Parts: sequence; C-alpha cells; structure tokens
Amino acid sequence: MKITTKSGMRLNGLIYILALFITGCITSSNPFYKAEDITQNPYFIGTFESSDSGLTVTISNNINTGKHYLLCLIEGGKVSNYDATLFKINQDTFVDIMPTSEPQIMDEYKEGIPTASGLLKAISHDGKVIASNRLHVLFKLAISKEGIECFGAKKASDPSHPIKQSHNLKFHANGDGVVLEEPTEQLQAFVGQYGGTNWSNLFQTDGIKLVRDGK
Repeated sequence: MKITTKSGMRLNGLIYILALFITGCITSSNPFYKAEDITQNPYFIGTFESSDSGLTVTISNNINTGKHYLLCLIEGGKVSNYDATLFKINQDTFVDIMPTSEPQIMDEYKEGIPTASGLLKAISHDGKVIASNRLHVLFKLAISKEGIECFGAKKASDPSHPIKQSHNLKFHANGDGVVLEEPTEQLQAFVGQYGGTNWSNLFQTDGIKLVRDGK
C-alpha cells in the first residue's frame, strides 16, 4: 500500500503514518490543554481513510467523559486505540491523544515494530526504556466537512526546531521526538508561540489527509 505526500513522495502507508505519529512527535507527561480550552467539532466525528493507503481512522464521542473522543487507528489489520481531546490555543485547533491502556503500549512495544503507541514511552537519558508512561501527544489539525488534515511536529534533529531556541524549557529527546517536562501552562505558552500563525516553525507542512468515508 502506498500513500502520496504533498511533496510527491510515495511511501509505504504504515511507515509514513508512523513517521508522522512518532518520529517527529511532541509529547508530555502533562496535558497540553486546560479544561477551558477544550472544544468540540461535529466534523471530527466519523470514519476517515488516508488517500491510497489502508489506514482507517474512526472517531467517536467518549460517552464516559462527555467532551472527549475515542480514536481508533486500523492499518494492515493492526488496531490501536486512543483517547483524544480537541482544544484551541488562540484560534488554532490541536488534538491531544493518549493510548488507552498500559497493556496496549507494552504489547505493541514488544512486537519490535515502532507502532503509534508502542513508542509512547518515556526513554531515559541513557537510552534505556523505563517504566511505561502514557504520554500526551500533540498534533495540529485542519478539520472540514471533507475530512481532517493532521500535522505532526518537526523532527527534533531539524536545526530550525524551536525547542532549540527555548532554552528555559525542560525536555529530553525521544528518538527524533521531544518529551517536554513542563506543566500545562508552559506547554501552552510554547505551542501558542510557535504553533500559531507561523505554525510551520513547529509543525511539518506535509500533513496526512484523512478523507471522510463516503466523500
């Protein structure tokens, strides 16, 4: 299965999805949102597919929490489930996702494949995997009637990554991702500064388009 990015690059669908959901991700042990930032969008709910690949994303309301969502990724017969929270900083829409269970993280990690939740682990500074932590993962979204476009963060190795200019932020590298070690207020200040009008400072411009089923 292949997927075509805006730049014309064709990749195996699973590999590209993982590149977006892991390699350049921004994670935190604290949520990126406060209660007053949570928003809802009826167009976020539904079943979506990525162009020319086998990825299916199903999003539904989480009836147990009211304002939050359940997100299910299915690709190549593999299923990964997440809690998802839409929120806004200024006028920009983001989603904070977390894998739904510790066993899911451990099982996927043991498979030896870097799955979307399998690497959502805190990695110690010496590179060893420590006790599993369910980390919050941040993405920027563009939501419409037609579907969702999802933008992951730049790789930490990118010389233009704003984390390199934010010397007061506590963080450590997790592969090419970044694990921020700050309270929510500081996280929001960072995302608001670099993920707003000039959001390409922080996020990749080559997002994944998820088309609503039936469109």
